[in-house]
Amino acid sequence: MAIPGGYRFAVPFDDVFPEGAFVPGVEQALDWDRNGNKTRPRARTPVSW
Repeated sequence: MAIPGGYRFAVPFDDVFPEGAFVPGVEQALDWDRNGNKTRPRARTPVSW
């Protein structure tokens, strides 16, 4: 049976990354408007699980 697109299901972090995850750095996201100017992205609506 196929899973419909956009379906979300809970998966424990330890099942996906049994050895942990390494994040080398975090940077602020940038967005560009129609004129090519860099802008801060708008906040997205939080996803409720």
